[in-house]
Amino acid sequence: MSYPEKKTRVSKLLAKKIEPLFQVIYKLYCRRTHLYSYHGVQVCVPPGIFNPRLSFSSKYLVNFLSKENLNGCSFLEIGSGSGVISLFAAKLGARVTAVDINPLAVTCTRENAESNELNLEVILSDIFELLPESPFDFIVVNPPYYPKDPKNDIEKAWFCGENFDFFYRFFSQLKSYLKIDSRTFMVLSEDCEIEEIKCIANMSGFSMEVESEKLIYWEVNYIFLIQPIDAN
Repeated sequence: MSYPEKKTRVSKLLAKKIEPLFQVIYKLYCRRTHLYSYHGVQVCVPPGIFNPRLSFSSKYLVNFLSKENLNGCSFLEIGSGSGVISLFAAKLGARVTAVDINPLAVTCTRENAESNELNLEVILSDIFELLPESPFDFIVVNPPYYPKDPKNDIEKAWFCGENFDFFYRFFSQLKSYLKIDSRTFMVLSEDCEIEEIKCIANMSGFSMEVESEKLIYWEVNYIFLIQPIDAN
């Protein structure tokens, strides 16, 4: 499976018209605390936390993981936010570790785990920085991908740094957390610089192959399987 090199004309026009309005709606919506339920998991999402209700990628990734056999597997999520993805993995029987750079997100994930009566380890960490080196069966990441320097913890959920710093650090440290048969998934939108991200992955010795793709409203979303190049 391959992804299209360019957006379709219709997709481009829809994105241009709808995305600015969507951003306004998202900011207004996220000023208040909301409850969100999906696939049997309920999370409380306060202001300042990436809200999965208005996120295509979170639901897409949960649906994708529902088809994986996670029972008894070690599972790492980079950037847990509200915790909805990590909690769903735990509900499927995975031994979950969730990390986030935002202290508010760490607290949010812990509280949502408690309210759902699910056990998982939640760590405050900038990607792998404070995470002990230990391999995982599954690693998932719904990354920030807009090339702009974030001004605060909240913006770190959206912006990866002007020079794609998030991806350089992610790929340069990833190998220390992999087993021979680990599966690493990254969800990206066609709205981001996919070719640039793939080049950064290649520089660190990884390939990115489309495992799933789906048109969700006005944009195509992809889930990439990330593997060491020498494993292909």
